Amino acid sequence: MTTETTSTIKTQERGDRLPRYKIGHQFLSRGKNPRLCTITDILATTNSKGDVVKIRYVATHEFMGQVLTDHDVCDAAVAIGTELARLAQAKRLSA
Repeated sequence: MTTETTSTIKTQERGDRLPRYKIGHQFLSRGKNPRLCTITDILATTNSKGDVVKIRYVATHEFMGQVLTDHDVCDAAVAIGTELARLAQAKRLSA
């Protein structure tokens, strides 16, 4: 058994949650004027046992020449934004 497999098994036994999206992933924000956001960091909250209990993403986007950072982006917001970006791209390709 390799060390990667062993660490994966230990992670699964402890019940750690792994982030679904990687740093650099891009998605659209929700709202009237969606903006292209990029994940710049992943924040994981652990309990006293060392188990990951919450995962949040840090995302940035540009607004009027300034780079704005949101430090509390949940997994669902990224999932919805990823789907919105995919639909927008499909719409552009079909037009």
